[in-house]
Amino acid sequence: MNQSKGHVMQSTKTLTPNQNSKRRVSGLGAGLLLLLAGAPLCQAAPGDLVAVVPLPTTPGFGVSVAVDCDGNVYYTQQQPDDAHLYKMNKTGTLLASPIIRDFSTGAQLFMDEMSWDNGRKVLWAAQHSASPIRVYRVDPTTGVARFAFTASQSINIGTFLDGLAYDASDDSIWISTDISSTIEHYRAALGTLIGVITPKNAAGGTLGTISGVCVGVSNQLYLGQDGNKQIVRVRKSDGAFISAFHSPGGVRDEGLECDAVNFPGKTVLWSRDAGDFASTPGFMEVIELEPATCVCQGPTNPPPLFAIRLAPEHDTNEVGTAHTVCATVTVVTNGACTIGFTHTGTGSGSIDGRPFNNAAFTITERAATANRMSILGGFSIDDLSASISIAGVGDFHFTSGTRTFVNNSQQVVGFSRAGTNGLDLFNGPSATAFASWDMRSPIGPINGTGSLLQWTNDPVTTDGGTLFFQNGSSTATFQATLLGCTNPVAGTTVTFAVTNGPNVGVTATAVTDPNGVACFTYTGAGGVGTDIIDASFLTPGGVRVAAFATKVWVPPPCKLSCADITVCNDAGQCSALVNYPPQTNASQCTVVCNPPDGSVLPVGTNTVTCNAT
Repeated sequence: MNQSKGHVMQSTKTLTPNQNSKRRVSGLGAGLLLLLAGAPLCQAAPGDLVAVVPLPTTPGFGVSVAVDCDGNVYYTQQQPDDAHLYKMNKTGTLLASPIIRDFSTGAQLFMDEMSWDNGRKVLWAAQHSASPIRVYRVDPTTGVARFAFTASQSINIGTFLDGLAYDASDDSIWISTDISSTIEHYRAALGTLIGVITPKNAAGGTLGTISGVCVGVSNQLYLGQDGNKQIVRVRKSDGAFISAFHSPGGVRDEGLECDAVNFPGKTVLWSRDAGDFASTPGFMEVIELEPATCVCQGPTNPPPLFAIRLAPEHDTNEVGTAHTVCATVTVVTNGACTIGFTHTGTGSGSIDGRPFNNAAFTITERAATANRMSILGGFSIDDLSASISIAGVGDFHFTSGTRTFVNNSQQVVGFSRAGTNGLDLFNGPSATAFASWDMRSPIGPINGTGSLLQWTNDPVTTDGGTLFFQNGSSTATFQATLLGCTNPVAGTTVTFAVTNGPNVGVTATAVTDPNGVACFTYTGAGGVGTDIIDASFLTPGGVRVAAFATKVWVPPPCKLSCADITVCNDAGQCSALVNYPPQTNASQCTVVCNPPDGSVLPVGTNTVTCNAT
């Protein structure tokens, strides 16, 4: 759906089934009717219309639809912009409508297409009128939206984002922008770009005008086309055409979502139909698919994400020398991330007996999300390391244990001594965003006020001595930042192979060390050229993960042997014909001397200048 779609207009149409195998619907009227497939007019087939579901809200104009694994249907609407997340059942009965709000700021957000993730129990959603596309994880119960990533390659030509689909097979997100020719593929956990495909039509040309996208089982995607009344099935791997059928319900198939729950015995596709921009209220079609071609997306937990990286990725060596390439194997495991906490404020006190007055300070911590503990009203994480910088005084590392905590019920964060009962040291700021913060995701910066307290109860030690703050109020700022979720994989076998180039066929294996690193060294004996070095390993599930590096082999640099030469004069002459000794790498270079080789030189000392290129 492009930006020119304009405002919602009023129109009245009649909903009637065509008496054929497709059970098509010609329009939607003011008297809304739900059509559920009853006794079939003929044998069901892909593309048959199973239901037309009127939306329980007006005007109902938008591009989004998502279906969870319990059969609940979610959507948003625009024109005018509406921040509600609407939840209904399969017959169009409204069940809930929370406001979508930004987790960090509390601001209302307007969302376009979304998709259900049954592992995380969230909706992945794209922000309306954002370019590049901003992707969020939305809690379907509260409407709280946590920013996930910016789709770096998504440049939207309009205000609507029509295509977004979660893929549980590799924990990824597929995105098609408004009437796009390409579909982008991103890691859900990290937001990194995996690749881009250009879907093809039956003739092998570019499909184009893509709006909705839905993930099927195995290697397939279902695509909607803006205004073409056609659902197309392509391969995820390369966008190659598989099949297509006429879309039976309406005018424009925008958001798409699979449903293997609501209609027993059928696999169906929900299509958010943008109509002809005059459908008030809105509606969705439910379209039959090939049996078992899509499922509810999401395992109990997202699968671990393995990766391999080579260093150096590109290098140049002289022929005949040795080259070493090292592989680092890592895995992103759900819940095993390093997170950083930052608290700032001002206060008076002393360190090692040296006083300071009304000094600004910053406390910086590193912690592991896997170490999160439950406390009364919230969570806490003991620090892996913590330090404090006090303006005009210095920088110090805490040697006594510390932690950060959040009290969700009181909507406040703080810094305290370590342990579930550690005494508070610096509380604040307070903010509504802390009511649902899980300490496993980024937040802030959030500004407010805080309190310094209880520094005399037990000594707080640093590498610069005992630190003390007077009780008092202070300005306060807090921020949490994910520092990384990658962990080394030790003890796995990496296979190295030169797959192309002058040294093709050279292979070796190595086992990763505690840092996940394995190295491979070989000598470039094959001459000049470029080697492609492939490195791979198998995950515990038997999936091959690989990366490659390039090695350019070049001739040795031109070198000259410039040792002095002493010869006797030719008989009866005051001169001698002098032949210069050959250069050891003459075959690699062009050597030009002045005077040239074979010159007659007079008795005495003669200077010969040679250049090698």
